[in-house]
Amino acid sequence: MQGKPAAGATVTLYPATPGGEKPRAFPSAVVQPDGSFRVTTFSAYDGAPPGDYGVAVTWSDEVRSDGDALSTPDRLQGRYADPATSGLKAMIKPGKNELKRFELN
Repeated sequence: MQGKPAAGATVTLYPATPGGEKPRAFPSAVVQPDGSFRVTTFSAYDGAPPGDYGVAVTWSDEVRSDGDALSTPDRLQGRYADPATSGLKAMIKPGKNELKRFELN
């Protein structure tokens, strides 16, 4: 975010070509303090199936209230919450992948 890692933000990948069977799970990850993230789909850090994806990013903090976990409003104000309008894309190829840095403003 503005040149600094959005630590704690959630990155979610949505298949870019809808149709066919609805995915059982959407690949997602939490951004680490250094800006890196490791994608999980079905089990910890298993990555994402090959394909083209639209990317959504939301950045909320978790707070506790009377023992319940609540999320604060999206610090990005929803600008990147919809993969159809976020302007963020990813292509996953078979094997190990390293995505380019997503620039958020």
